[in-house]
Amino acid sequence: MKLWGIDGQIGYKPMESLSFYASASYIQSKIQADIHNTTAGVLPTKGKSLYETPTFQSAVRVQWDPIDFLSLGMQGKYVGERWTNLVNTEKTPAYALWDLDVRFKLDRVGMKNTYVQANLQNIFDKRWLGDITTNLVGTALIQPGYRRTFMMTLHAEL
Repeated sequence: MKLWGIDGQIGYKPMESLSFYASASYIQSKIQADIHNTTAGVLPTKGKSLYETPTFQSAVRVQWDPIDFLSLGMQGKYVGERWTNLVNTEKTPAYALWDLDVRFKLDRVGMKNTYVQANLQNIFDKRWLGDITTNLVGTALIQPGYRRTFMMTLHAEL
């Protein structure tokens, strides 16, 4: 197996209440030999790429804390196409997801180290394919990704 790539991350905080973060990675993989299997015989994997490994993926996040008890955030993630098997006969499509979050700290009402957070995941209700499980003969099981989801969390430290 030959595997090489590059990964980069950057963060920037132009003021105390505002921060930006971005990351990106590029990965190339190449299987060096065919795989011998007692069930499937010889799988033609030489020169193929790893499955479930996108060539390109990236993420961004912006967080704004306009007042001491309120935080607002937005983040996005892009995942490129991925092979579903070792013989590279099928790919999942690329996808991008966007999320929002709001956090209210409750220190001002006497609840120290406590906050309420609301998250809206997959705000554009994108249909996407999540985890890929495959076996050596190439049968893939692909789990659909989550749809638009709203969650509310109460975090309290005693």
